[in-house]
Amino acid sequence: MPASQAKFGLQAKAQSPDVALFIDWENLKISLSQANLRVNLTSLRETAETFGRLVIANAYADWQDDWHQSDPENLYAAGIEPVYVPTRMVTESTGIRRRKNSVDIKLTADCVECCHNHPNIGTFILASGDGDFIHMVNTLRPYGKQVVAIGVSWSTSPRLADRVDQFLYYDKDVDPIDTQRYRPHGLARGAGDESELERIFEVVTDIVRSSQHGDRALLSWIKNELIRRLHQFDETRFGFPKFKLFMREAERRGLLYIVEDGLVDWAYLPGAREAEELGVRSVAPIVEPLDEAALPAIIRFADALEARSPYVAFMYLVDQVSRAAIVPHLSRDQLMLLLNQAVDSLIFLRGTYTLEDPLSGETKNIRTLVLNRDHPTVREALAQVAEPQPAAQETTQPAPTPAPEAAPEAGGAAPADGELSRLLAALEADSDNPTLLMSAARRCYQLRQYDRAIAYQRRAVACDPDNVEYRCLLARTFSTAGLQAEAMETCREAVARAPEHPLPHLTLGSILYAANAWAEAEAEFRRALALESENAAQRAQLLLSLARCQERLGREEEARALAREGLQLVPDHPGLLEFEDYLRMSPSQREGFQRAKQAAALAVQPGREAETIEAAQSAIQADPEQYLSYYALGEVHQRLRHLRTAAENLERAARLCPSQATKAAIYQKLSRLYNRLGEPERAQQAQFQADSLGLPQTTVRIAEEV
Repeated sequence: MPASQAKFGLQAKAQSPDVALFIDWENLKISLSQANLRVNLTSLRETAETFGRLVIANAYADWQDDWHQSDPENLYAAGIEPVYVPTRMVTESTGIRRRKNSVDIKLTADCVECCHNHPNIGTFILASGDGDFIHMVNTLRPYGKQVVAIGVSWSTSPRLADRVDQFLYYDKDVDPIDTQRYRPHGLARGAGDESELERIFEVVTDIVRSSQHGDRALLSWIKNELIRRLHQFDETRFGFPKFKLFMREAERRGLLYIVEDGLVDWAYLPGAREAEELGVRSVAPIVEPLDEAALPAIIRFADALEARSPYVAFMYLVDQVSRAAIVPHLSRDQLMLLLNQAVDSLIFLRGTYTLEDPLSGETKNIRTLVLNRDHPTVREALAQVAEPQPAAQETTQPAPTPAPEAAPEAGGAAPADGELSRLLAALEADSDNPTLLMSAARRCYQLRQYDRAIAYQRRAVACDPDNVEYRCLLARTFSTAGLQAEAMETCREAVARAPEHPLPHLTLGSILYAANAWAEAEAEFRRALALESENAAQRAQLLLSLARCQERLGREEEARALAREGLQLVPDHPGLLEFEDYLRMSPSQREGFQRAKQAAALAVQPGREAETIEAAQSAIQADPEQYLSYYALGEVHQRLRHLRTAAENLERAARLCPSQATKAAIYQKLSRLYNRLGEPERAQQAQFQADSLGLPQTTVRIAEEV
């Protein structure tokens, strides 16, 4: 029976006091991945709890599979028990080998056992669209049990939907893709008063603000707190069939925003996390670059996101990129570090969005990210979609030597820039506004007009002499312009102004490290560490910087000890994990790794193809087993339209890559390449490899690839 015909909600809850939830995890996850979606445990639990008290919740899968690597932890956190079911390989009559598990057998056995041992359970909820569970349904119903199934609309067996007492579509009834149709256009008569709804939303924001997690809280915890404080709270009185849709209305009103993290939903107050994520870390650059090859895809996604959103905050962008699997080989922490690096490079500019609080009438300034469309990297990334070019035949000619950039004539005026012109016009009306001065400086920095940037930053420092961040940004600009003495002196002035602040020491340490003054850099990092006592993530980053200094100074045991200390603070810190792997390498492997990273960084810069190829080939000579070298060659040859050479190098990269997620992303690229080369069988094989490693299949549109 479809959800639209069922008495879904409080009536069902009254009829069946106890509920058991059984999840065929792989079936649900694969079905959703076909549309680039993920399972939301908050929505799944909330749906189950509308039928009664949830007393059993199990999820079945082969948890040793790399695709499910982080899922058990998230399931435990959501109150769902992961049940291990092994996978085996079977050979069909056609000779094709495929994976097969016994989830249906184990899940059915547990349901029948539960039916006999727990007569208090009146409703069994099956989260799966597999038609093989019809026999289980037929077994449970004669015992007077209500059976509800949850499946994805595009992959559910119609036979299963016909046999259960109630069927819910995950993408329509549990976690709807289109939430607009659930948004009430006005409160129904008798459904609750608008003023009461506003009062409840005020309580919600107070609950989030008082959370132990610091201006964020789990949706499930918020509902429990609402019931504890208001006793008779029920979202259905206001026309919302589910609590998450009630919270979406609060989000629509600008009171908070909802972010999925760890497969569960969190509510954030506006501006709660942006200052933390774009604070101290954005000033001191990361010494070793992250996977900058992912930036063009993120830039194009952010461009589309800005077009449909009133504003884009830091954590909102992180969440949307993660959910859309734009860069599946990057962890969430790596993505956040990469975005901070992009802010430092002025690929994203900081902005504010003024929002009026409908409850108090007060205005709030929310920190946002704005794509810098005048940045060369942004222009190049957007041009790859906006201005496609026909693919050329691959030749055996060597890569062209990039022409040098045309330098402006000495003494000539800088080219006009619309954004800078607007900032300068604003400065004419308010010449001593430090925020405007720093914005103009950032714009000049992006345009590589370092002398002008320094002039504006000096004026901003004069207007606000106690602002430590302004002084550290000025020091960074001095360093970028090659004025190392001025950079160090500015940092020392900042230390004198704020002796208890770690930021000046952190900035000076980064400048010294880049200048190969590792002993002096180590001393500054230690001073910063002594002043940074609370922020575990920042302490871990400082320990990584210290470890790198020790390694450069030839003290590897001290470097290892510092890395271990950092991992005790942040066990999944990507930089520390990579550094530990680096320390385990032989000297030739380290040389190859460093050159491969250099090649990967060059590969995303148009016009530097020859340098990329030279760096990658040098890396291969040092360590032929380093996958990143072949990946860089594949990327650059693809841009040069040498599709066959690109495919050959990406094949090598996939074979050598140790990360399952990155390997899946490479096979996805190979699938597109082979389609463009007119080899559908090889494209299908590559796509099969990507699917088996956990990357969802996407429609290949050749027009976007050329």
